[in-house]
Amino acid sequence: MPGAPDRIEIVRHGGVAGIPRRGAVELAGAPDDERAAALAALGELRRAAGAPPGPERDAFTYTVAITEGGRREELTVAEHAVPEAARAFLDRVLRRT
Repeated sequence: MPGAPDRIEIVRHGGVAGIPRRGAVELAGAPDDERAAALAALGELRRAAGAPPGPERDAFTYTVAITEGGRREELTVAEHAVPEAARAFLDRVLRRT
């Protein structure tokens, strides 16, 4: 998906309680700085996707669904593999719930 996404949905799974937390951001028509931050975070998350789960018990796993036009891409990223540069983006989207 080389273009700019229209929507990003994030689900955080796992943790001690095992309660999923969800959030989404609509990027179609969003300000340029918000779109740029989302694209930068997605680049980092794409590189981290598919890393094997870490040894930590009760760690989180993030599922990131990216929608662009009629296409959908889904990434799974283990908590230990989330790059620092993408952590603030994930937290911001999850707070929107």
